[in-house]
Amino acid sequence: MKHKVRLTVIDKKLYPGLQEKYCADPQSGECPCYNVGDEFEFFRDDERDDFWHMGINTLTKTNADPSTVAGGPEKPLF
Repeated sequence: MKHKVRLTVIDKKLYPGLQEKYCADPQSGECPCYNVGDEFEFFRDDERDDFWHMGINTLTKTNADPSTVAGGPEKPLF
């Protein structure tokens, strides 16, 4: 069975109250792993299964350094 999902980051929000209550580092700030406009493509077929490989190499477009974005060549999604 073949599946393809394209994902685009359209917004980033920061909720300081929730961050202070639930994060290990309450002052960690905005997420450094994703940027507005980042695009990802996940495939699942006989040759590739990105869903089970933590999204490595699913990043297809970014305005940032790809090595600093989750899903890029060096940083897995988690």
